[in-house]
Amino acid sequence: MTFLEEKEGLKKIFNRTKPVRIDVSTTEDREKIVLHRLFENSDQKDLDKVEEVIQGYVEKYSAPIKIENPYSYKQRMIETYPFHPLVLESLIQIYEAATERQDIRGMMNVLADMVKDNYDRKDLLLLCDLDENAFRGIDLRLVEKYNYDLERVKDISYGREILKSILIFTLNDKTIGATESDILLSIFSPTQGETLNALIMDLENIYGKPHYLHKEGDFYLFKHDLNIFALLEKEKKNITDEDIKNKIAEITKKDVFENRVFIYGFENIPDDSKIKMVVSLESWGENDSLKEKLGNFYQGKNWQNTYIIILPESTSILSSYEIKEKTKRLLAGEILQGQVEDKDRKIQKLISEEREQVRQLIKSSYGRIVKWGARGKELVPRLINVLPDISAIRKRAGSDSSLVGDFVIQEVKDKAEGVRLEFLINDFKKFRRFPQVLDDEVIFSAIRNLHRDKRIVIQGDRGKWYIDEIPRTLETGFVIFDPKYAPSEEVIETRVGEIREGEEQIEEKEFAKERELQVERRQKKLLQIRGNSPRVILSQIEARTQEKDLFTEINIKYQFAKELSKQEIMKFVKQLPQEEAEIEGEVELWRENET
Repeated sequence: MTFLEEKEGLKKIFNRTKPVRIDVSTTEDREKIVLHRLFENSDQKDLDKVEEVIQGYVEKYSAPIKIENPYSYKQRMIETYPFHPLVLESLIQIYEAATERQDIRGMMNVLADMVKDNYDRKDLLLLCDLDENAFRGIDLRLVEKYNYDLERVKDISYGREILKSILIFTLNDKTIGATESDILLSIFSPTQGETLNALIMDLENIYGKPHYLHKEGDFYLFKHDLNIFALLEKEKKNITDEDIKNKIAEITKKDVFENRVFIYGFENIPDDSKIKMVVSLESWGENDSLKEKLGNFYQGKNWQNTYIIILPESTSILSSYEIKEKTKRLLAGEILQGQVEDKDRKIQKLISEEREQVRQLIKSSYGRIVKWGARGKELVPRLINVLPDISAIRKRAGSDSSLVGDFVIQEVKDKAEGVRLEFLINDFKKFRRFPQVLDDEVIFSAIRNLHRDKRIVIQGDRGKWYIDEIPRTLETGFVIFDPKYAPSEEVIETRVGEIREGEEQIEEKEFAKERELQVERRQKKLLQIRGNSPRVILSQIEARTQEKDLFTEINIKYQFAKELSKQEIMKFVKQLPQEEAEIEGEVELWRENET
């Protein structure tokens, strides 16, 4: 009788006969016992025939199969025939470690099924000939992982045999896993026409396809966790250079530059009057190389001064080995995400980490922008260092109103017909000889300042001249003039009547015109308004004026209900309306006498 664990009921019965107990699970002759129970006259083998079969195997065993003593190993194979020694060794160790199972009986059931399924087609039974389902009771989850991975290797000739061998070595607590030599010894049948090269090639191709197959040092083994590294490495082989370039362009656009730029060479860039930031993933060099690249870029474009060109500091983003490799891993992770059950979100975490690292690497490679300047009559580009930040780039690329004003003066100088504001704005956007203007308001501000300083005059609608008075709004149809072409005097009216509210006409004057430019007839009225709040004043103006009335001046006097401190009066002034106006006033205050 063989015991793995004795039951109390059986112990009482056996003890009556005082049996002799032999625990065969610790006997060195377990292999002989198994052979004896499976085969009748197992000790009467045709040794010549057996040796012939074994010789056909041993003589083909070569690197990377590792056998320390081929002669001893051959004798060992003869002893365990028709099983390869690895079959019996592995099963003994697996069932020896499995509690609540009779190792000999369990082994015999597995081996009996193996013989029945293969006796008529194999001359030597190998580890790969075992039925893997016999081990479901050893580790059901691991066997299920193996079955799941079989689908991933169905296109590999020896995929099933390789995975099965690795599974059995993994289930053996006395082995870390299967070495390349172990796997080849478990599968290689040279007498059936198999070659080592074919097996080795399949083994090389298989790693990275099964989700749960791992490799630690020289050992292959199954684990319950996904082997993300191997899966990524496998997927990386299928990723093309074009895939990598497109992903780098996507990250540069979305993650580095906030989706507010165009990537040169990867998308259509419009040619219109709007400001556009254009990022190149490649360095355009300097001097002649830079000029050539810029020439190609601007060729055929109409609105040439609306492009902010952003370049890497020195090298091409697309040629960076580190960026390319990390982008490959990122792409591989995105492919796996839709294929693998990732309950622990390991793949999602990897994707996030790789994308952030790629973003940082790309960002550190920028940046410089191109600005244009004149060298004599030649227009030359300059590379300006700037942080790869949208706000910083706009700040360095844009021009202030004083510089813009200088160019406005140059454009209108000595032009008797003046320059229409619409055309002036378009010229700033079309020609690179002008400072780059990111907002039309910069030009409007420059014109207001120039008009205030009497460096230009403006002609508005219906030929109206603005010499001392600034228009309330600047329209693109207005014309900007050199002051020397302005009329010598602006005649507002031929007759002006000044009427105070509630009185008859007090005064009338006639003015002679120096030039007949335009005639306006209107009366000047002065309204007296009084109240204790802006709301009261507003209601008086609303009730006593007409929609067509125009206002040039309002004098307001505040009599405070209580004395204010310096901080309070400053706060009050800050809250006054911000209309553009000439402001005059006086402040009444009381100061302590100094003693």
